Amino acid sequence: MPRVSEAHVLARPPSRLHDAPARGAPARLARVALPAILLVAALNFGWQLGSSSFFVDEILSMEASTVRLSRLLHAIRLGEQTPPAYFLFEHEWLYHTHSRSEWVARLPSAVAGVAVVAVVYWLARLLAGRRAALVAATLAALSPFLLEFAQRAQGYVFDSLLVALAVAAAVQATRASAHARAWLSLSAVAAVLALWTGYTDGFVLAPLCLWVATRDSLPVRARAGHVLACAIAQAAVLPLFVAQAQATPHRGLGAVAGVTWSNVVQVFGTAFDPRTGGGANALRLLGAALVLGAAAILARAPGSVAAVRERTLLIVLALLPPMALLVLSLFGLDLMLTRYDAGAAPGQLALVAAAIAASPRAWGALLAAVALTVALGGTLGSHRSSGFYLNARGITRYISAQQQPGDIVATPGLPGTNVPLAFYAPRELHPNLPFKTTSPAMFSALPTPRPRLWLVMQIPTGHLSSAALLTFSRDGLAPYGYRALSARVFTSVAPMAVLLATPDR
Repeated sequence: MPRVSEAHVLARPPSRLHDAPARGAPARLARVALPAILLVAALNFGWQLGSSSFFVDEILSMEASTVRLSRLLHAIRLGEQTPPAYFLFEHEWLYHTHSRSEWVARLPSAVAGVAVVAVVYWLARLLAGRRAALVAATLAALSPFLLEFAQRAQGYVFDSLLVALAVAAAVQATRASAHARAWLSLSAVAAVLALWTGYTDGFVLAPLCLWVATRDSLPVRARAGHVLACAIAQAAVLPLFVAQAQATPHRGLGAVAGVTWSNVVQVFGTAFDPRTGGGANALRLLGAALVLGAAAILARAPGSVAAVRERTLLIVLALLPPMALLVLSLFGLDLMLTRYDAGAAPGQLALVAAAIAASPRAWGALLAAVALTVALGGTLGSHRSSGFYLNARGITRYISAQQQPGDIVATPGLPGTNVPLAFYAPRELHPNLPFKTTSPAMFSALPTPRPRLWLVMQIPTGHLSSAALLTFSRDGLAPYGYRALSARVFTSVAPMAVLLATPDR
């Protein structure tokens, strides 16, 4: 039997090196690995799906989606800054389910999150083989970024899904000559839907179109059709984009989406960004370092060692979107939020998995351990028994249990508090209590006889008991002729408290 030299082995296509049929126990493990990872993703994304109150952006999204179909585009143009595809889907979903409960509204996002894990596996297997695909899928199942948006009734997880599907189908088209047109058509459909779901998805799809256009292995007409479909889709939503920009310039994002060190770290490590409040904490720094380090590993690794195909494409798809967001934000557009980088998250996960596969065994194991630690740490921090967002549902139920005719609810007057409280008030408070903004002028304008007040307030993060809050508030209310009867702290990333105050006679 002739001997096969090492040079001949390294010359074989990378996909064969990685995807050689396994035998015995490894074969059985390979068959159950992906279903097991998808089950983990389903449990992760589905656990506590309806425990948190709706986030303010979820409520605004539902308000835009639940208008009459003939008014949908008008509502999106005036109140949103994203294309219409998700809102049309949400409109139909909420209409046919006849429900606006938390878990029902978020269920499509959770399902899409699990689908992202499967497509990330497909993409990574095409580019780096089975082992890298299993690593990528595991990281996706534990991704705190995917967890956050798989548990929101918004379209950002669909950005990740559609962009990943467009890329994977396009790469598959170059591998299956018999069905190249069919795979490229699927890629084009996914790309069009992605462009109609998120404007910033174009930062991934533009280089993908360029890559498709330069693939000589694909039919010329199919390549032209793919690029033309994307161009038409982008042009179709351009007037809406202009109208939205004129109607809601910046939409108040300048304070949170500008170019700061924390925002840069978060965006460049989008796939690993934890849902644990602001700041460039250790997990966020490690997440950004993982993505940038993985790009450096693949860029420098020799082709025969890396065994990763289309490395340049993968690096561009993972890093071009955050770089584009940074450049545009430097010019004042204020886009430094991870949700605008949702299209890059699948590429970042595949990039890290490919770098692990391309590294020597010891370094690859270390890189994998760091990636799993960052993903798992962010995911564990995102699951909270008390809920993550403002507990508007709990606050309104607490007030409802003790309300009396004539009571007034006083709030900080910020959209992040007023919008959720106004959403839950009709469902929990019967009859609805009047809402006012807390201020010194509010106390002087109260009717006579003066009513009881339910004071909803933000409190500093940390451990503050209801008894301590009640003690602290007595001196603060005395100058206004009120005294606090009871207090309740509602924990979340932005903790709130409710004080019941009565006139001090």
